Amino acid sequence: MAALSSPLPSRADGRAVRDALAVHGAFGAIAVATLAVPVGDLGWRLLALVVLYAVALPVAGHWRGHADWVRLWAFLVPLSVFQVVPDAFLTAVLGVLDFPDTGGPRVWEVPLAMAGMWTVALWPPLYAADRLARGSLTRGTVWATVLVGMVLVVSEATLWAVPIWQASGVAMAGSIALYVVLPEVLLGAVAYVAYRSTIGKGLTTRVAAAALVALVYLGALAAAFLLVEGG
Repeated sequence: MAALSSPLPSRADGRAVRDALAVHGAFGAIAVATLAVPVGDLGWRLLALVVLYAVALPVAGHWRGHADWVRLWAFLVPLSVFQVVPDAFLTAVLGVLDFPDTGGPRVWEVPLAMAGMWTVALWPPLYAADRLARGSLTRGTVWATVLVGMVLVVSEATLWAVPIWQASGVAMAGSIALYVVLPEVLLGAVAYVAYRSTIGKGLTTRVAAAALVALVYLGALAAAFLLVEGG
């Protein structure tokens, strides 16, 4: 792959990694407590969590001097919003994904919390991939493919129990819909390349790249559904 104008990280920054682990450990503890205590509607609690993450991450990054935290966050926020479209396609058009009514606002049939939840899911594996890249876009892309795929597949296997979503009427491996596996693996690669390619570019370019990633993911979902379920 061609070199990028903005250099990739050449080695892991121990302080930044420790700070990231601390922030995500604290958020994880808050999330578990928030989901476990049945106070208020689940949908509103989920929305509060994604808002907390969306605010706390850049604030902590700025405070601790980690500009790359904020840069990745700024790319993922619009991407997460655009990801509502693929979710709505699966729900309202194909009818193979269901979001139980847990309270809180919804866009089409998708809980508003999902507009921020993709940031929570994608930031840690993409940040880890960037640390592990060691100066190579190719290596970073491979790591992003593996790590994002793992995170999203684990999410598919577990978050139905919260419940946040559930697949309906498709081939399954346990609680994982088979057609989503390859698109979610592809999402990691495409999101990482788009993120790295737009560093230093203007807001319009970065938002357009985020929209393109969501469209690629939507197309991959449609193609995978056709291949897995169409027969």
